[in-house]
Amino acid sequence: MVMAFVTLGTVTDAFSAPSRKAGRKPRITVESAVESLAVGLGAEYDEAQAFLQSGNDGLAARKGPVAAVLRKYPKDADVARRMLDMLSGFGTDGCSFAASLVSAGLPAFVAEILDRYPAALRCNQLDKAVSSIAGWAPDPSQSREAELFVLDVISAFKLSMNATGAMAACAWLSSGPASVRVAAADLIAAVKPSKGLDCLSLAFDSEKNGENRELAGEYLEAIARFGGEASFPHLLNAFNNVNHFEKACAAVVRAGDTGIKTLVRAVRSTSGRDPLLKECFSRHAAVSRPYVLALLGDRSRDMRRFALDFFTANHFPEALERFKAGFRISDSTVVPDIPRHDLFEAIASYPVEEISDMVELALADNDDQIRDRALELIQKRKSLAFAPALRTVAEFDPNRVSRIHALKIIMMLLDSTAEPLVRKLAEYEETTVATEAARVLGFIGSQESIEVLRKLARTHKGTERGLAALQALAFLGITRDPMNAMYVGPVEPKAKKVDGTVACGRFEASRVGSRGPLVIALPGGPGMDSAWAGGWIEELGRKATVARVEPVNRESTTDAVLSAQELDCLVESMGQEKAVLVGEGLGGTSAMWLAFQAPARVAGLVTISAPLPGAVNAMDAVLIRNLPQPFDAIARELVEQSAEFRPAAVNYYLLKAFSPALAGGMSKAARAMHLRWDSERQAAARAELSRSEVRFNAMEVDRPALWILPAEMMLPEELESYRSLAAERPDKYRVFAIDGDCGTSPGISCSGVLVKQLRRFIADL
Repeated sequence: MVMAFVTLGTVTDAFSAPSRKAGRKPRITVESAVESLAVGLGAEYDEAQAFLQSGNDGLAARKGPVAAVLRKYPKDADVARRMLDMLSGFGTDGCSFAASLVSAGLPAFVAEILDRYPAALRCNQLDKAVSSIAGWAPDPSQSREAELFVLDVISAFKLSMNATGAMAACAWLSSGPASVRVAAADLIAAVKPSKGLDCLSLAFDSEKNGENRELAGEYLEAIARFGGEASFPHLLNAFNNVNHFEKACAAVVRAGDTGIKTLVRAVRSTSGRDPLLKECFSRHAAVSRPYVLALLGDRSRDMRRFALDFFTANHFPEALERFKAGFRISDSTVVPDIPRHDLFEAIASYPVEEISDMVELALADNDDQIRDRALELIQKRKSLAFAPALRTVAEFDPNRVSRIHALKIIMMLLDSTAEPLVRKLAEYEETTVATEAARVLGFIGSQESIEVLRKLARTHKGTERGLAALQALAFLGITRDPMNAMYVGPVEPKAKKVDGTVACGRFEASRVGSRGPLVIALPGGPGMDSAWAGGWIEELGRKATVARVEPVNRESTTDAVLSAQELDCLVESMGQEKAVLVGEGLGGTSAMWLAFQAPARVAGLVTISAPLPGAVNAMDAVLIRNLPQPFDAIARELVEQSAEFRPAAVNYYLLKAFSPALAGGMSKAARAMHLRWDSERQAAARAELSRSEVRFNAMEVDRPALWILPAEMMLPEELESYRSLAAERPDKYRVFAIDGDCGTSPGISCSGVLVKQLRRFIADL
């Protein structure tokens, strides 16, 4: 590349011909011919070239004139090109002489040399001359021209694999434009001068904690490309910097066998305890696998432990087979001196379908600790695949604690097939096991367990077993009169009337009715679905078009909150311009957020027992506080331990536990069992509606709003936020208090009141 500060083109007016006497042609000399060749045009140039090609002189005669003309026109790129063309014709001698002219005073000539070197022009003397440029090159940070010149020099060093120049480039690593510093690092990595790794390492150390992470990363990459075992300590040292760990780890692994063996040596030097080394192996688990597998038989216990931890976190079938064999037969040649407890911990990390044989073996183990760990694994995995093994433990395990644990897990999994066994244990086992069995029957039992529990309550009146039987009866029958309990279980919802369905994005809307304003019942209630609205939609549909909204994928646990775009699509697909949004619980919160986002599509909104944006958990305390005993205690325990239950189990239990508050009393609680509770979809809705941007502001939402609230179930301070909001826009906003007998889901017990309020609200629009 020719430097930008070199003058381009030929200087046509700078040549002053020797003085002529009238009528005499001046004598051509080597000096005049060289200058004419440098700056002349036309006949004058041709005459000079012919003279010089005539063989009347050699390189020795031309050296002085060439040097003189180059000094006369130091920045003229055309002069430099012509002179270098001429010198190139003299082969190695011309190249050597050109090398002697390389200096800061002849920038155009140096630029031309760099443009040709080394592909078109090279000799030993020129190698040395080009190497020397690093010593006098301008500071690349002083101007763009200087930066470009240095980049050309670096490029020449790289093309010629000039070790001296590459070593000199170390000076450019510490300061100057990033382009020069990166190019210098790339040069050193490519040429690999003897001390190059040291200066790359120093450059990385000076930048690794600075603001320019990209530059430090380039230096680290250069260290990796420099390669060789000497680079590994520098790369391993970079592990300790969070910004460069990933790149350093990848660089070592890319080195193949040598690199990974270096990692293994590093693990040995730290006794396998360095978490960063563990992380590096895990990030490249597939490549690392054979090396770590060999460590399972290593003489060092620390290395065996390292390998065990690796294959616990990174699953591979050959490692699992080693673990199984070691656990099954305690063969020290398979996994030397690793305790069976530790082997089972590793086995327990693998997918259920791959380890069921080992879990069943562990449940029958003579070691209480291993049996307990197997039970914990089943509880953690929440898999019904182990139900038969659990029943065996509950019935036959020699340790009472293990039997009670197994019964608890049967309850958490909702293993209804275990009901006959659990009834037998409740009747005939010793007190502690029988008490737990009676308690479990309250959750997994059916009508067939009612009589057994009544008998236990009478026979063991006042004892722990008798009290557990009473609580089980109360929960099975959702009643305050446990001795007269009748089983209450899930109720299949009635078939829904549908006059048409449209789908938009993740949701679909089933329409009822075809006249009057459009009312959209949003996903809400305990299941974040439309079951909460089932009791009043058909009645309201006689004078309005009512649409119940559900996720298209009914099994989805994330599709819970309608977006503004999906609402826009649904309203338009139904041939309407606006809709009244109705939502219960978090569905009502969603309605408020949609009214803020898409006011053009919202005619008004009605929320039912809905927390305000910014307080999505506000109604939870209302539910628990209005539960009678023992439902309040059961509900609290279920909420606190919900993550330990199989989702289908905890959802069923929560619906039963909260049904008295949902329906407005024990006598009506059974009506709530047609609903669905979905903890996972609720969690998704909470997360979506807890975002900082979700809001409802009285000054920004110019749409009518009605908050229907179970006022008698709420504390005054809980109601105040709604009343304060309504007071800001009395012309638009209103709070309607329903009786406590209507519960938090008035569509169950007070659908008439709900329909009346909806009709009034619609009529006032």
